[in-house]
Amino acid sequence: ADPARVVRDAMPRILVTNDDGVDSPLLIPLARALQRLGDVTVVVPHIERSWVGKSISRFDVLRVDEIERDGLALHTVTGTPADCTSLALHTLFD
Repeated sequence: ADPARVVRDAMPRILVTNDDGVDSPLLIPLARALQRLGDVTVVVPHIERSWVGKSISRFDVLRVDEIERDGLALHTVTGTPADCTSLALHTLFD
């Protein structure tokens, strides 16, 4: 087995999401700090979605875009924080 792969597979996978959206000023510093601890994936709402964190989209079509901010790959979702978490865990990175 490739030693680099074994080490990478041993690192925890960390999902970062929020309700402040992609423009949160602390999102990039947080993701960067967590990279020392594991493989970080960022999936956040494309806009601020405070107060609706646990709600899920029922009939809305959700759009997922991959963007880059300060050299870090991020995924934005047109839904709620719960949608971001569900998509990350069950669809995007299954």
